Amino acid sequence: MRTTIACSAALLLCGLAVGCSDGNAPDAKLTVKMSEWLFEPSATSIKSGNVKFTVNNVGGAEHELVVVKGTDPKALPTKPDGSVDEEKIVEASKVGEVEEVAARTTKSGTLSVEPGTYVLMCNLVDANGVSHFAKGMVATLTVK
Repeated sequence: MRTTIACSAALLLCGLAVGCSDGNAPDAKLTVKMSEWLFEPSATSIKSGNVKFTVNNVGGAEHELVVVKGTDPKALPTKPDGSVDEEKIVEASKVGEVEEVAARTTKSGTLSVEPGTYVLMCNLVDANGVSHFAKGMVATLTVK
């Protein structure tokens, strides 16, 4: 009898744990591979909701992932150095970032995205004044 109660309690706890972890699961996942001057998302279209962005920096310099709502990277406001002027982007279009992804490391973050088109980019400017965005570290993503 005690064994049956103990087993039933263990199964109940396992079921609760699975239920809790499923509730926190992202709605979609996207991996972005980056290096000098590569920016390659694992898909061009994903499901809306909470998206886990995993940034895999295979390069030799630090990079970042910035997500903004927009259809055309060329339409984003830029500074004289070629980087995007994030202060001139409407607040409602700023989704979020996975910052400070060191060389040869992977870092993740979960961001909420609604249906629409987004620009994914690295907006860092290195010590030599090279804009990662201007060098082509940019992609678009459709969210359904």
